[in-house]
Amino acid sequence: MKKIAKPILELSGVCRSDKKSAVERLDLSVPSGDSFAVLYKNNDNISLLLEILSGRVPPKKGKVFFKGDDITGVKNVFGVVVKDPTTPKRKTVADAAAAPVVKRGLSRELAGVLTAKELKAIGLEKLGAKQFSELSPIEAAKAHIFMAYMCSHEFITIDEPFSTLSESEREDALVWLEGLCRGSKLSLLVFTKDLDLAVRLGDYVMVADNNTASKGIIAIEKGKEKLAAKRLSDIYDSV
Repeated sequence: MKKIAKPILELSGVCRSDKKSAVERLDLSVPSGDSFAVLYKNNDNISLLLEILSGRVPPKKGKVFFKGDDITGVKNVFGVVVKDPTTPKRKTVADAAAAPVVKRGLSRELAGVLTAKELKAIGLEKLGAKQFSELSPIEAAKAHIFMAYMCSHEFITIDEPFSTLSESEREDALVWLEGLCRGSKLSLLVFTKDLDLAVRLGDYVMVADNNTASKGIIAIEKGKEKLAAKRLSDIYDSV
């Protein structure tokens, strides 16, 4: 049986609703160093949940903890990549990625040096000097994840990674993301409607109902992915 590490992210009884979406009674725990995927059906509710995770919208009830600290309503503690991220204007990839480092107190010069080093380490050094308007779709997708990674080298959350790319581009990007997670021991929270993607990226996969409450969580054991996928499919189909 897989040993569960201490959680890097915890959501405890998180609730919030508006005119078109709702997050109800959400409890979620992402083990440190692992990837956690959430299979969902309601786009609006996941968009609201991402706003809560980013700190831009506080929950009406419940708490969000990061490494044991209460970060409920605190902005930009870690990187959040939405399905259709806003493209920074008139900024290079390096400048945009260095911004959160500067906010943490590092000088612009040192932040630039650190960002260049990190770009090279994960194979994106050719993107640093480019503006987002110059990037191909796959380059832009990787650049947004890199920006999130620079917010916190420990944890990022992504909604529907690489869903707009072609099949070959998507495979290339997924291999790159898997390498990033392995190389940096990055914890990942992924939201997706794609069962195969959830099983591929997640060490654990949770099926969420239409109000994001958990209907079941399954650990993905090496060599038993097909069995896990079948069990998850049965749960997902019942939502």
